[in-house]
Amino acid sequence: METTPVASFTVNNPCSGDTTVFTNATTISSGTVDYEWSLGDGTTATTQNINYDYPAIGNFSVRLIATTSGSTCKDTSIQSVDIYLAYFDTTSLSGDPSVTYNGTIYTASTQVVENLTTINGCDSVRVTNISVSAPTTWTGAVDTDWNNVSNWSAGIPDNTDDIVISGGGNNPVINTAGAACKNLTISSGGSVTISDASYSINLDTLKIENGAQVTISNGAVYLNNVINSGTLNISGGTLDIDDNYTASGNITTNISGGTIKVEGNWTSSGNGFDSNWWNSGV
Repeated sequence: METTPVASFTVNNPCSGDTTVFTNATTISSGTVDYEWSLGDGTTATTQNINYDYPAIGNFSVRLIATTSGSTCKDTSIQSVDIYLAYFDTTSLSGDPSVTYNGTIYTASTQVVENLTTINGCDSVRVTNISVSAPTTWTGAVDTDWNNVSNWSAGIPDNTDDIVISGGGNNPVINTAGAACKNLTISSGGSVTISDASYSINLDTLKIENGAQVTISNGAVYLNNVINSGTLNISGGTLDIDDNYTASGNITTNISGGTIKVEGNWTSSGNGFDSNWWNSGV
């Protein structure tokens, strides 16, 4: 009497891009078994077990026919197999002077590799290439020309750059219309000068520290806030402050002309320039 096998198989790692493993679990009480596989995408095989890389995700009806060798006794096992998405994803982020990714602040360029597991158990990789541009700084390597790229470490600043002008060497002179940075801090020994009617600079906050100075003899400075603890020289031109002017400490002010416009609050403590200058019409 011929025996009939009981066809059965298991499926492991049903993920695209990975090898899906079909393990034959067919049993027979006696004799041997021949196998016919149909993997649901037109692929067939006659081996006992199969390792197969599906070229696409989707649902596949996988059939295993187990036949007793030398007879017509057979059994069939059919399973609906879902091949899930496993991915390798690459993205790029850039910023100046830092990039924030997943709650982490990066100040230097790097590559972040994340090994992930999807809800279906598929291993995936996400690669994020982070490019951080070094903030530009004033070097004054050639001359005093703000608009000379050779005077900056990483290019002429724009309205996203925070700039610090330190003492020593050449201090910048604004000699272009529409010069810009985000926040401009002038530290002790440093200075910024604007002296031509056709030139201007636009920024958010100007901070003049103790021992630093700003000189405006012509042209225009457009900004939101001034924080002054140093020296402010105005003999012409325009200082146009959209928000607040705040002075503190032993500041020095030499105001002999020009226009000063403050649309916000005027706060002064210590010695030096206070609102009496404004009220007197200087």
